[in-house]
Amino acid sequence: MKPALHTLIACSLLALFWTPTSASLALQPVEAPAQGLEFEVDPLHSGVLFRIEHMQVSAFHGRFTKISGRYFLDQEDPAKCEVEISIDAASADSASEGRDKHITGPDFMNAKQFPTAEFRSTSIVPAEDSDPERPVYLVTGMLNLRGEEGEVTFPMTLIGEKVTRMGHRSGFEGRLTIDRREFGMESFPTEALGAEIELTFFIEGLHE
Repeated sequence: MKPALHTLIACSLLALFWTPTSASLALQPVEAPAQGLEFEVDPLHSGVLFRIEHMQVSAFHGRFTKISGRYFLDQEDPAKCEVEISIDAASADSASEGRDKHITGPDFMNAKQFPTAEFRSTSIVPAEDSDPERPVYLVTGMLNLRGEEGEVTFPMTLIGEKVTRMGHRSGFEGRLTIDRREFGMESFPTEALGAEIELTFFIEGLHE
């Protein structure tokens, strides 16, 4: 058999039996599906950070390490999008065991009586001048914290969506500022502890 013909046959067989490896899947972007998709929050790659000022001279940060929920993503029709998130109130981590007990205690999260903080969207619309590569949505919904419920609106950025070696995934990042006094956290005067709590959350979901 001639070398050129042998090479041609070998290449044809390789093309016939070759299947994408996990590494190649990790590089495949996903076009927005016509009907949208539902994603389950991946708790290992999701979380919520918090920041609050202390004594009007500095600020400290912490995070909630346990988060769960779901969201429906439809890039073609954002009005159909929705998100439901639940945060374990006892999972606060501020790098201080004593402070964590205080944060999860009656003065603040009161995790024993209210074990979860929950958010449920009621409206999602595209933000003006949003970058098509990383679209921003304005999310409105009800935040239930310590048994107090209030409406909030905040931006969420779609970081990306694609098929990876760990499945079909997408992820968001958002920022929200709340007044702790509106959710029953009034034990400390604002001179000692800032009234505003800044929340930064990152959510990664898996579509199965």
